[in-house]
Amino acid sequence: MTITTDGPALPGPATYVDTAVVLVDLPLPTTYDFCSIVSVDEIEPTSDAVHLWPDPVAQGLALNIQSTIAADLTIFDTRGRVALRNNELLATRVVNTASLAKGTYMAVGCDKKGVRLWSRPFVVL
Repeated sequence: MTITTDGPALPGPATYVDTAVVLVDLPLPTTYDFCSIVSVDEIEPTSDAVHLWPDPVAQGLALNIQSTIAADLTIFDTRGRVALRNNELLATRVVNTASLAKGTYMAVGCDKKGVRLWSRPFVVL
C-alpha cells in the first residue's frame, strides 16, 4: 500500500494501521528515565500537634487553633481554594469564621519555607 499526502513528506518510514493512524519512526536525541523514584521528606506531626475547637464551629464565631509548632495558617475549602491565609508564625491563634461559608475546610500549618507541618479538617455550620 502506498500513502500519499498533499503536504510535506513524512520524515521516515511509515506504517499504515487500519484506524488511519500513521506511525512514524523518529529518532530521539536523549534517553529519558521516567521510572526514577522521587521522594519527599514530610514531617508527620503527632496526633496532639494541633488542636482546633470548637469543631464544628458556628459561622461567625471564633475557631481556636493551638499547636505545638509555630506555623503560618492557610484554610482551604473543599475545592482546594484558599479561603483564609494568615502569614504569621504563631502557635496559638483565634480565627474569625465570619468570612467562611458553611461547609468543610482544611486548616494547614506551614513553616516559612512552605513545608506542611500539620493539617486538620473542621466544619463551619
